[in-house]
Amino acid sequence: MSMSRSWNVLFKNRNRIKTAAIVAAAVYMIFEIVSLVEDRRNGVSVWSILFEMMFNLAAVGGCLYLFEVLLRIKGESNRLESRMLILEQENLDWKNRTSTHVKGLNQAIDEQLSAWELSPAEKEIALLLLKGITNREIAGIRKTSEHTIKQQASAVYRKAGFKTRGEMSAFFLGDLLEPAKAPVPPPPDMQI
Repeated sequence: MSMSRSWNVLFKNRNRIKTAAIVAAAVYMIFEIVSLVEDRRNGVSVWSILFEMMFNLAAVGGCLYLFEVLLRIKGESNRLESRMLILEQENLDWKNRTSTHVKGLNQAIDEQLSAWELSPAEKEIALLLLKGITNREIAGIRKTSEHTIKQQASAVYRKAGFKTRGEMSAFFLGDLLEPAKAPVPPPPDMQI
């Protein structure tokens, strides 16, 4: 059984676990009280016994508090894991619904980049720019300097007839991201 699954089984019923922890703490304290009574019979000073009793109460209280924190963290972890699974499924559904369109768009973009007579390196730069990756990140991906990436990006814009990344992005994506059309109000003479 995996560690994550073991924790999930262990923390499935929080109330039972809390009750078991409190019972375990109470049993421990009973044994400690018996031990302290025995210590007193054997001549241990009252101050030593009180100090030991306070120390044990603080230790048990601290353990119960940390256990409660652990339960809360595990609960939040389970909620986040569930949310992540839902988002992953939504992402997969989105990719499945749009895969045909994305393939067609990828092909159309590649054809346009070829029509602008971009080199293979410039095509790669153009695609990374369209994805919104920064020049610095592209330099890291391509293992080159940021200055080189800026020069290649400028060459892409020049060959395509654009001045900026925004213009190039708008060329490819502008029609895909049209805002919802607002309803047209009736002419003034037909309003009530």
